[in-house]
Amino acid sequence: MFTVTERRTTLKPSAEEIGLAREGERIIHQHEERGNRPRIRVTTADDQAQVPLPDVALRLIEDAIHRIAQGQVVVLTMEDEKMTTQQAADLLNVSRPHLIQLLEAGELPFQKVGRYRRIRRTDVLAYKQKADVQAERAYAELVALGQEIGLNEDA
Repeated sequence: MFTVTERRTTLKPSAEEIGLAREGERIIHQHEERGNRPRIRVTTADDQAQVPLPDVALRLIEDAIHRIAQGQVVVLTMEDEKMTTQQAADLLNVSRPHLIQLLEAGELPFQKVGRYRRIRRTDVLAYKQKADVQAERAYAELVALGQEIGLNEDA
């Protein structure tokens, strides 16, 4: 299934597509192991052409093929995409009211479009990365504190 909505492309693979992706992934890995740079071949009814791709595009395609081979849904979005507050909250795995508090506290930049708030995807992802690092540090500190006071020792 192929759906294009505004600037977002969602791909949900069929069983046949999963099989094709697995075969494609196998072939790509074989070529990479031999030191060959994979190429994409575009075939039409009356013509064949090899299309060279920049490395970044090839890595994107390889990642998509890998995920499709696992039966995952692939979503391609643009880096500068603006998100609704609900989309941003879902991405951060927080409630929408909590996200609004973060926005109003200046934790995340946003723009008003009419009466609606819009947040850049890159800003949401940067905030998520920062929050994840802080959570990892806090967890490490808790583990260290627990060891220090003997909570992790067997009774």
